[in-house]
Amino acid sequence: MKEPEKYHYDYDEMVAKYPISNHFEGLLTGRTALITGSSKGIGLAIAKEFLAAGANCIITGRNQDTIDKALAAIDSPKLKGMCWDVSDMSVMQENFKKATELFDDPLSILVNNAGIQTPKDYDRDFFAIEEADYDKVLNINLKAMFFLC
Repeated sequence: MKEPEKYHYDYDEMVAKYPISNHFEGLLTGRTALITGSSKGIGLAIAKEFLAAGANCIITGRNQDTIDKALAAIDSPKLKGMCWDVSDMSVMQENFKKATELFDDPLSILVNNAGIQTPKDYDRDFFAIEEADYDKVLNINLKAMFFLC
């Protein structure tokens, strides 16, 4: 069986080709966005676009070092970060309250970007998925989104 091709997403290259933020400058001024799973990749790209459109942004992720690197790379007073595993329901309300207190503007945008997939071994044999892995995927991809909304 042929291995699937790997896709590479280069945010800076895409923005150079298609500068979306130029069209939305100031559109989100006075708004605060909480973007889950946003310390890198698509989530961080969303945060950059929201910042360019004038929003305050709160990025989240499970790894504080990755969050710190993202904050340092962007270096904006309109960007804050939180280490937050959205699958942990025991801290959901507490972390949501902390997020609402990070900026003076109210939290008005939620982007549920956090998500995982099963380990690669399961790509070849669907029936090898273990219940614990299934639960982990559903807790992040579905349960966290439900309780954040």
